Amino acid sequence: MGSLELNLQITELQLRAQPSTLPEVKEQQATPIIAAVMVVESVVGDYMQLFKISFEVLKSFHEDPNIQRLETEACELQQFYDEVKGTV
Repeated sequence: MGSLELNLQITELQLRAQPSTLPEVKEQQATPIIAAVMVVESVVGDYMQLFKISFEVLKSFHEDPNIQRLETEACELQQFYDEVKGTV
C-alpha cells in the first residue's frame, strides 16, 4: 500500500469520525481532498504519457539489451497508474 493510498484512507476515516455535520459542511471538507486527488491523478497521467513517449523512442533502438527490462518496468508502471486511477 502506497503512502498516498494510506493518507487518503486516513483522511477518509478522519472525515467519518467527525461529529455529525451538515451535508454542506462535509462537502466543503471533502473538496480539498478531491482537489488533491485530481492533482495527483493529473501528475501521474502526465508522467505516464511522458514515460510512454520515452518508451516508444527506446523501442526504436532494438539493439538495446535493456528493452526487456524497460518493457517490464512499463508494465509495472501501467499497473501502478491503474491502481492510482482506481483509488481516485
